[in-house]
Amino acid sequence: MSVYRSVAAWRHTLESILAIGPKLTDPQWVAPTECPDWTVKDIFAHVIGGERWMADGHPPLTMDFQEWAAAPVRA
Repeated sequence: MSVYRSVAAWRHTLESILAIGPKLTDPQWVAPTECPDWTVKDIFAHVIGGERWMADGHPPLTMDFQEWAAAPVRA
């Protein structure tokens, strides 16, 4: 897959995730997921947190990976 196709696929995925958010109802936001103890809202926050980290230029992590991955969920 070319880099352009990869970027296009990533952009489509991100745009789709952002389009879904405003459409979710309160019960859908708090619905459980296959990730133990994480709701739909938690997964959304985790994905957006990772995207923000990438947009910030991949700064070095100042905590262990699991802590870093959960930080946007706690916020």
